[in-house]
Amino acid sequence: MEAFDYLKGQGLIDFEKPMAHFYEPIKNYLASKYPDRAGQYKNMDEEPIRKAIRPFFRKNPQKTDL
Repeated sequence: MEAFDYLKGQGLIDFEKPMAHFYEPIKNYLASKYPDRAGQYKNMDEEPIRKAIRPFFRKNPQKTDL
Protein backbone atom coordinates (compact mmCIF):
# COMPACT_ATOMS: atom_id res chain seq x y z
CA MET A 1 0.00 0.00 0.00
CA GLU A 2 1.55 3.23 -1.20
CA ALA A 3 0.45 5.41 1.72
CA PHE A 4 1.62 2.92 4.35
CA ASP A 5 4.97 2.46 2.61
CA TYR A 6 5.45 6.22 2.47
CA LEU A 7 4.60 6.73 6.14
CA LYS A 8 6.82 3.82 7.14
CA GLY A 9 9.68 5.20 5.07
CA GLN A 10 9.30 8.53 6.85
CA GLY A 11 9.53 6.77 10.22
CA LEU A 12 5.91 7.57 11.03
CA ILE A 13 4.75 3.98 11.60
CA ASP A 14 5.19 2.72 15.14
CA PHE A 15 4.25 -0.94 15.41
CA GLU A 16 3.73 -0.53 19.14
CA LYS A 17 0.62 1.55 18.39
CA PRO A 18 -2.65 -0.02 17.25
CA MET A 19 -3.38 -0.17 13.53
CA ALA A 20 -6.33 2.19 13.97
CA HIS A 21 -3.87 4.94 14.91
CA PHE A 22 -2.74 5.08 11.28
CA TYR A 23 -6.10 5.21 9.48
CA GLU A 24 -6.28 9.01 9.50
CA PRO A 25 -2.65 9.57 8.44
CA ILE A 26 -3.19 7.14 5.54
CA LYS A 27 -6.38 8.94 4.49
CA ASN A 28 -4.60 12.30 4.75
CA TYR A 29 -1.67 11.07 2.67
CA LEU A 30 -3.97 9.79 -0.07
CA ALA A 31 -6.01 13.01 -0.05
CA SER A 32 -2.88 15.15 -0.42
CA LYS A 33 -1.31 12.88 -3.06
CA TYR A 34 -4.51 12.73 -5.13
CA PRO A 35 -6.30 16.05 -4.53
CA ASP A 36 -8.86 15.38 -7.27
CA ARG A 37 -10.16 12.53 -5.06
CA ALA A 38 -9.47 14.11 -1.67
CA GLY A 39 -13.09 14.02 -0.52
CA GLN A 40 -13.37 10.37 -1.44
CA TYR A 41 -10.25 9.48 0.55
CA LYS A 42 -11.17 11.62 3.57
CA ASN A 43 -14.54 9.81 3.81
CA MET A 44 -13.10 6.40 3.01
CA ASP A 45 -14.26 3.46 5.13
CA GLU A 46 -11.53 2.17 7.43
CA GLU A 47 -12.08 -1.54 6.69
CA PRO A 48 -10.11 -1.53 3.39
CA ILE A 49 -7.23 0.21 5.14
CA ARG A 50 -7.28 -2.32 7.97
CA LYS A 51 -7.22 -5.20 5.50
CA ALA A 52 -4.34 -3.64 3.58
CA ILE A 53 -2.06 -2.92 6.54
CA ARG A 54 -2.89 -5.89 8.77
CA PRO A 55 -0.23 -8.16 7.19
CA PHE A 56 2.46 -5.58 8.02
CA PHE A 57 1.44 -5.61 11.66
CA ARG A 58 1.44 -9.40 11.73
CA LYS A 59 5.02 -9.42 10.39
CA ASN A 60 6.04 -6.82 12.99
CA PRO A 61 4.29 -7.84 16.21
CA GLN A 62 3.89 -5.24 18.90
CA LYS A 63 6.56 -5.28 21.54
CA THR A 64 5.45 -5.92 25.07
CA ASP A 65 7.21 -4.98 28.26
CA LEU A 66 6.99 -7.92 30.63
